[in-house]
Amino acid sequence: MSRALARRQGRPIRLRARQILEARPDIAAITFYDAQGNRVSYTKRAPALAYATAAPTTSKGKRVGTLAVSK
Repeated sequence: MSRALARRQGRPIRLRARQILEARPDIAAITFYDAQGNRVSYTKRAPALAYATAAPTTSKGKRVGTLAVSK
């Protein structure tokens, strides 16, 4: 997923998010926003109530956006 996040590729991000949701029934939703705050991907099993966020970076330390996960 890190390569797709760095390239802001919506489809690969959604596909990987679906795989994660299938494997982790405790996760309700996964959302990715690009560095400008635009939503690139939103994949959900159930409505999300609260998100934990992380700021993924490239191998060179460039921030690529915000990854948000809700349980």
